[in-house]
Amino acid sequence: TLALPHGVYLYTNESYKARTSARQRFYKFNRFDYVIVQNHLRKDVLVRSGIVSEKIVVLGSARFCDEWIAQNRKILPRMIKSNRQNKKLKVVFMVSKPHCRIDIERMLSTFDILSNLDGIQVMIKPHTRTAANSRLFADLSLPTASNILTPELCEWADVVLVIGSSVITEALMQEKPVLYLKYLHANTMLFEECGACWTINNEPELKDALQSFENKRMEVPYGDENVNRFLSEVVYGGRKKRDVLKDYVEFITNCSIH
Repeated sequence: TLALPHGVYLYTNESYKARTSARQRFYKFNRFDYVIVQNHLRKDVLVRSGIVSEKIVVLGSARFCDEWIAQNRKILPRMIKSNRQNKKLKVVFMVSKPHCRIDIERMLSTFDILSNLDGIQVMIKPHTRTAANSRLFADLSLPTASNILTPELCEWADVVLVIGSSVITEALMQEKPVLYLKYLHANTMLFEECGACWTINNEPELKDALQSFENKRMEVPYGDENVNRFLSEVVYGGRKKRDVLKDYVEFITNCSIH
């Protein structure tokens, strides 16, 4: 039996959300013969939870590998109509799950700040699995994009805002500037430690950063080397390049219990 956990684990602190523990992770995953994970960070967390290292295989991210991103773009149901007359800076805010130690009040305040910035068009993308928290997005002054898939939103946007979402991987694979709103949660992230994003520590920094993009000063304070180091670990499982889907297929079809 194989476990293939969804999502991409990027939290570098231990208790990144409420009601999670090493005991729960052990109970959830130890019953499987193998657990396939995307990166060594996830493997280390599972090993510390008591699962033997030999059960855990690091194969990279099927979701964010080159082959699937290219295929996904071909089959996406397109929802955004292009408007060449619109010269505003296009910004998408990819919201994390509220229970991942998010400062809800400050996040809502940030939405208000964004809605009052001239020359910027913003869309809010609630986390896919947050239907129970839909009330948070019911009366916003900004449009929500729950019906638009993430890859298309990243294509549309000039700038992507994230808190703790693995969607940063999609944005970086598309070579989009990413602003990490560190001040909105109490966690630490792998992309933050790799320096693969523009870390924003407060609201004035956010406004200044967006205004620099609006004024066509498009430089970001992080380099390709940082981004590539992050993508190598998250997309390719610590290798510079690999055929991720091929490795998944070969392992799943050839694995046996000894």
